[in-house]
Order: sequence, then structure tokens, then C-alpha cells
Amino acid sequence: MGRIVCRVVACIPPWEVDPTCTTAVAVDNGTAEQTVACWTTAPPSPPCLSPATNCQVVSMISSPAGNGYAILTSFGKLFAYGAMTNDGDESSTVLNQPLVGLSSHLNGGYWFVASDGGIFAFGTAPFYGSMVEHL
Repeated sequence: MGRIVCRVVACIPPWEVDPTCTTAVAVDNGTAEQTVACWTTAPPSPPCLSPATNCQVVSMISSPAGNGYAILTSFGKLFAYGAMTNDGDESSTVLNQPLVGLSSHLNGGYWFVASDGGIFAFGTAPFYGSMVEHL
């Protein structure tokens, strides 16, 4: 007995994946009753069915009282629901980089952060600076 060098882990013989594997067949009855289907290619992703978000939602926050929430897209559109106040967004701005996060301020308002470190403050959320200014 030696270590297993090549083993069928899909319904493709190992020598078709790795030509250094031998074409000799060995049977392991310990896995003879395996019922998992063969590997197949992943089905295509369904088309995006949300024209408003373009399926690019990157973050969500709750309202300060917890009776509402907002979601943010990478292109700067904020959608507010329930008691969440929409204090504006960056959807009409040409962004240098996509937005990647959203954080709420305790007294209302919120901040967006972009992948390049850019910060955008809205409502009562104070602006303290941005990493983009330091580049």
C-alpha cells in the first residue's frame, strides 16, 4: 500500500485531467455506493431582474431607531425604506471608484466609502476627511 497519487474525484478519469496519472484502474468499494452526481459546469447566472439596483447592492444599514433601513449600490444610489431618512446619495455623480460600504451615524445621517478610500457624508454625519485626499 502506498499513498494515493491520482484519484477520480469527478466523473472524468484522472489521466484526462493530469497526464502524469496512470491509466490503471483500481476499485475502492468504500466509495462504491457514492450517489453524488458528476461535476458539471455551473448553470448560467440568471439575468439581473432589478433595473433600479442593477444587482450591485453593496451594503445595508438600519435606521437609528431600528424601524427602517437603507441599501446602497456600488454606483451611489441609496434606497431608504420604512422610517429611514434619505439624506441624499451620489447617484448623479461620476465616481472615481465604486462604493463598497455604508455606515450610519447615531443621530441620523450616514457615510459612504468608496474602494479608493473616498468618504461621502450625508445628513448629520460629519465629514472628517478622506483617504483620497492623501493619495
